[in-house]
Formats: sequence, C-alpha cells, structure tokens
Amino acid sequence: MKKYLNLRVFKMSEDYVDLVYELTDQFPKEEQYCVVQQIRRAAISITNNIAEGSSRRSKKDFIRFLEYSNASCSEVQSMCRLSSRRKYINDEEFQKLTEQNESIQKQLFGLMRSLSS
Repeated sequence: MKKYLNLRVFKMSEDYVDLVYELTDQFPKEEQYCVVQQIRRAAISITNNIAEGSSRRSKKDFIRFLEYSNASCSEVQSMCRLSSRRKYINDEEFQKLTEQNESIQKQLFGLMRSLSS
C-alpha cells in the first residue's frame, strides 16, 4: 500500500523537487557534477524518506524517516544559500525555494507531532 501518495507533505515535496530541477537547469555547466547533483539528491531525499518511512511497521520508524526528510530540507536550504551567494539563482528564486522549504518542514513537524500522540 502506498499511503505516502495521500500525504500532503509528499505532494509538496514532489513539487519542490520539480522547482529545484527547473532552477538548477540554468546553473553553470561547471556546477553540473557538484552543486547541481548535490542539491537535487538532497531534494529527492525529502520525498524518498517520506515514502520509505511510511512503509515501516512502527510509527517510531516513520518518525525517524521524517526526521531524515527534515535534515534533507536543511541541506537543500544550505545549498540554496550557496547558490544565491554565487548568483546562480536570483533573490526571487531563493525566496520561493525558502518559502516552499519552510512549508515542507512545517508539514513534516506536524506529521511527526500527530504520529507521536
């Protein structure tokens, strides 16, 4: 059963991955095997950990994987800051990435809270 497909945070994370891919397509060619791959892997990790965690047998395990997703959010945000400082993305793009990242993290924390109670 793929219950993660019904989770709002999973759908938000998929949209976030799409945005990350769209924006990193415009990065300099010399960053394709460093910054681009790193930020994409971290963004994909958000969705993958939600999916994997939802298939675990216990709520405790699911929460642990949601924590991994949250850590990946922080990694993406760090990479976005670097990308902004290097002028690979503009201020508006950085703001959009940041807002979506924060929304995902809030959803993750909410889901963790509901699973803990």
